[in-house]
Amino acid sequence: MPVNKINHLAAISAAIVYFLAGRAWYLALEDRWLPLVHKLPSDVNTRDPVPYVIAFAMGLVASYGIATILTRWETGVLRGAQLGAFIGIAFVAASMLVDTMYEHTGAPLWLIVAAYPAVGLTIVGAILGAWRRRE
Repeated sequence: MPVNKINHLAAISAAIVYFLAGRAWYLALEDRWLPLVHKLPSDVNTRDPVPYVIAFAMGLVASYGIATILTRWETGVLRGAQLGAFIGIAFVAASMLVDTMYEHTGAPLWLIVAAYPAVGLTIVGAILGAWRRRE
C-alpha cells in the first residue's frame, strides 16, 4: 500500500470535513429524516459520543481509501471529486438502495441517507485531489 504517498494531513482534514458535513446534513434534514426513521428529536441522544466516534472513524477509513486510490493517479480537484462521486454513488448509494428495497423504508429515506455519502465523498475526493503530498 502506498502509505508514504498519502498526504496524511489532507486525509485527516477531509475526514473532519466529511464528519462535519454529515452533522450539518442531518441537522438540516432533521424534520424530514427523523419521521422516516420513526424517531423524535428527543430520541436523538447527542450526549452519547459513541455514534460520533464511529462516524468519524468510518469517515477516516473512507478518506484514506480514496487517498490510497488517488496515489496511483495524476489528479486535481476535479478528478478527486469525480472519484469521490463515483464511489459515493456506485458503491455506497447503490448498496443502500438494495437495503432500502428489502427493508421497505422507501425512496425518501434512501434519498436522504444515500445523498449524504454521495455528496460527502465528492467533497472528500476534491480535497484529497487538490491537496496532494509533495514528492
